[in-house]
Amino acid sequence: MSLDPDPTAGPFLHLDVDTGHPFEKVIAAESAFHDLLRAVAREVTNRDGNPIRWQFVDASTNGVVRFRVTPEQIAKDLPPNAPTTIVDAIASGVAELEQAPDRPPYFSDQALDQAARLVALRQEVGSLGVRNGKVGSLITDTFRQHVDSLLGVHYYEDGSIEGRLEAVNVHDRSRFSVYDVLTRRPIKCNFGDRISIDQIAGALKKRVMVSGRIAYRANGVPISVTADELAVFPADDQLPRAADVRGLLR
Repeated sequence: MSLDPDPTAGPFLHLDVDTGHPFEKVIAAESAFHDLLRAVAREVTNRDGNPIRWQFVDASTNGVVRFRVTPEQIAKDLPPNAPTTIVDAIASGVAELEQAPDRPPYFSDQALDQAARLVALRQEVGSLGVRNGKVGSLITDTFRQHVDSLLGVHYYEDGSIEGRLEAVNVHDRSRFSVYDVLTRRPIKCNFGDRISIDQIAGALKKRVMVSGRIAYRANGVPISVTADELAVFPADDQLPRAADVRGLLR
């Protein structure tokens, strides 16, 4: 469903959220939106890390809370039109995903993961919408169906996975892989700013438990996790021996 664009000049994006909902859910939606912006910006600029900083401009309310953000270049050698290209790619991409299950330009799997994370919060924050000066769109169940179709997702559940943390994606610095010993496949885990790079680096090659929102195929095999927490299991040589606990087992 389309929204009227905002005619304000300059590259910017609005995230619209209904009023009267728990503050922590609104913040979670803002976090997912921010991760979506960063994922698309990396694809547009073809740069590692975060070549664009998103500045909060203001918030207004008229039945919905409207967060307004604008891009600021960090990488100094980007084309001068890069911020506008990024903003247009995000706003038009959201609108296209509402219309059809076709991948928009610059929407990587990571961007789609964050779009899925955002729409998963819709029932907890009411309606969601994204707009800029050219196009605006509500995010509905149809949007979610189209994203899930592109990702091969059949359903989501909150929970945990266990496995060996094998690799961190140094291209965008916001994804790591956990090797599942049951399926013998890596599970991609998107962490955004919710887990520190230092914590992940310290868990490399170790058995871990990752908690968050898990996307599954129809056969129950996990595809990906929007990770909120990371816990490292102790190594075998750190586990207590039978002699250490013998006196406790009476």
